[in-house]
Amino acid sequence: MIAKTSSLVKTVMICFRGVLMLNVTVDEIQRDQLKYLRQVEAGKTLVIIGSNLSIAEVRRIAHGSKQLRPFGLCVGEFVVPDDFDAPLPEDILN
Repeated sequence: MIAKTSSLVKTVMICFRGVLMLNVTVDEIQRDQLKYLRQVEAGKTLVIIGSNLSIAEVRRIAHGSKQLRPFGLCVGEFVVPDDFDAPLPEDILN
């Protein structure tokens, strides 16, 4: 784990499992929102700190590479009973 603290603010950069995480306070984000949004666009993960607790994690959304699963992968492997959505018997509910 690598930690680097800025001399002017409480920003801390941490490398965790190969992901660069930037710990920033709510006040820092309010001062320069666009700066932090650009860092997220560049692939950094922001951990927002408030009252000395992590309150949120902001990261870039992964797009496109996930392929949708096709329908019918389990065709013929099981049968849904006719009473599948029937109310449960009283003895099970109690």
